[in-house]
Amino acid sequence: MNTLIVYGENDAGLGVGDLKYLEKIPKHKTVKIEGAGHACYIDKPDRWHDELKAFLESLSSTETS
Repeated sequence: MNTLIVYGENDAGLGVGDLKYLEKIPKHKTVKIEGAGHACYIDKPDRWHDELKAFLESLSSTETS
């Protein structure tokens, strides 16, 4: 199972320790969205959707390989 970790650069609730813990998840991809807070999908919806679409497309390409 692949995991997408997306967080905003200005997310006050996500500490460095939390991110290091999340990055221990196997087969993950981490995306930091600049200029966004915790709800980065609201702050930067175009970037959020671009990253999500690219991640989902990468999943479908690995299934067909």
